[in-house]
Amino acid sequence: MTVAPEYQRRGYGGRIYDELEACARNADSEGIVLHTTGRQTAARRFYEKRGYDLVERADIEEFSEAFELFVYWKRL
Repeated sequence: MTVAPEYQRRGYGGRIYDELEACARNADSEGIVLHTTGRQTAARRFYEKRGYDLVERADIEEFSEAFELFVYWKRL
């Protein structure tokens, strides 16, 4: 998910995640897993503020590019 820069810090991302979590709860999901990269520091802070726990970090090399993968989990 991404929110265009000119619309960031207005609560849109939070509303999207509120709806995502409500849909997951309505579907009797146990939790939500999401992935992001080390470059997405703002996204990582956003997830952590919303109660997502970092459960895995891995160094990935794909298509001759290396990056950090972060996996987050939130129990519903």
